[in-house]
Amino acid sequence: MKNIFYFLLIFLMGCSSANIVESWKDPDTTISETEYQKVMIAVLASNEGRRRTAEDFLAQKYPKLVPSYNVFKGLDEKNIDKEQLKSILTNQGFDAVIIMRLVDVSKETNYVPGNYSGGFYGYYGAYWPGYYNPGYYTEDTKYSVSTDVFDLNRNKLVWSAITSSYNSSKIETAVEDIAYSITKEMKKTGFLQ
Repeated sequence: MKNIFYFLLIFLMGCSSANIVESWKDPDTTISETEYQKVMIAVLASNEGRRRTAEDFLAQKYPKLVPSYNVFKGLDEKNIDKEQLKSILTNQGFDAVIIMRLVDVSKETNYVPGNYSGGFYGYYGAYWPGYYNPGYYTEDTKYSVSTDVFDLNRNKLVWSAITSSYNSSKIETAVEDIAYSITKEMKKTGFLQ
């Protein structure tokens, strides 16, 4: 697990537009470097294309992540019960499951105040008159995403977070930003050693 998120952290060094709103970790669990060898990534999206794009993007960045749609090929995912799911994942050798899902989309209107620049006397005595830029309103779309890590060997949820990001136009960029933010938070909280 550490390798998965450490790799993403290195790859995603840069500013992230996704912010951690809240996070939780199982107080009795820290993940060692070699603990998880095979992890299913499931992005729960209403659009199958977006789901596959996000899962493929993450799986390409780290080979231990396996897209969920590959795990359930030929099966009716909607009719798999909890015991069948556990059996499928165990039989295929999975150690953990990461589930990402969109939990809220909201619009926010923000006012950006104008600014004024006073007059200016240049080096040659020329006068530069002041100017005023009026304020304006922006409408931003806020996306809140839940990310949960389930440990199949311990049979429990071991880490969870809600991230928020604004105006994500590409699924790859949004997933990249979320991965960066959650990796940073996992290290900060001591979950990822």
